[in-house]
Amino acid sequence: MELTLINKNDIDFVVEALSDPEFYEMARGPEVKLVTHDTIEQEINSVPGAWWIMWEDGKRIGWVRFTPKNVWVAEFGQVIVDPEYRRKGIGSDVLRLILNSVGVVFKIIISTTTSKNVAAINHLTKMGFEPVEIRPITDSVKRVTFQKRRSQ
Repeated sequence: MELTLINKNDIDFVVEALSDPEFYEMARGPEVKLVTHDTIEQEINSVPGAWWIMWEDGKRIGWVRFTPKNVWVAEFGQVIVDPEYRRKGIGSDVLRLILNSVGVVFKIIISTTTSKNVAAINHLTKMGFEPVEIRPITDSVKRVTFQKRRSQ
């Protein structure tokens, strides 16, 4: 698996993957509307270098966002892997790769998901992230923020 910075040719791949309302609500929460080509392009342009495409044997298999928030904190989010490639350790591999490369300059890495996304919660916990904030989105869904502090 390799990572490359996202480019304009990758935007439709991201939009297609996020067009499933059930998946999108689980991953981002019910308050967020479905995305379009333009909204993804705007988000990519607003934070250059934050979106990475995952490749396996020349095929796009997913993407990840890693966004610096300030000089001490960065956000790791939206690890999306093609269903055909899930449960093969790719999410863990990409998280380790980012934490051990660009992530080493930040003291705190945060990640946010919803209470419905049990796979993400389990994955973050397994990778050493701890829940630090839980906020209600609706009566049945909560936004859960995790953090991992880097030792100095």
